[in-house]
Amino acid sequence: MDSPLAKAFDESLVEIYIVDLETRKYLYANKMAQRNLGYSLEELLQRTPAEISRNKTLTELRDLLAPIMSKPQQEPFVVSNIQCRKDGSEYPVDAYLQFTTYMDRPAFIGYVIDATEKQKGLD
Repeated sequence: MDSPLAKAFDESLVEIYIVDLETRKYLYANKMAQRNLGYSLEELLQRTPAEISRNKTLTELRDLLAPIMSKPQQEPFVVSNIQCRKDGSEYPVDAYLQFTTYMDRPAFIGYVIDATEKQKGLD
């Protein structure tokens, strides 16, 4: 990581992902994302968000992203989901998704917050 901004993203306390809109594969995942999921960056770059989600298939993910693609300047789109770690355990998350361009490719950036504590309050 060269720039202070890149370092801030990588060291963030929330999970940050960048996903290619065409292939739906991860292009980036910060250290918190790697730690929470139990995957290395190299492993995540071979996967799609649908592969770590209990609630979203690739088709559902494509449908979910349609509003982001049609209105790139809109407010972040918020979705609640269940993510699956490499070890098979699961945790609830709130994901804030927004259109971006990454390495000259259309993409979305996801800021993902572990919602375990929020979920406990609802039980």
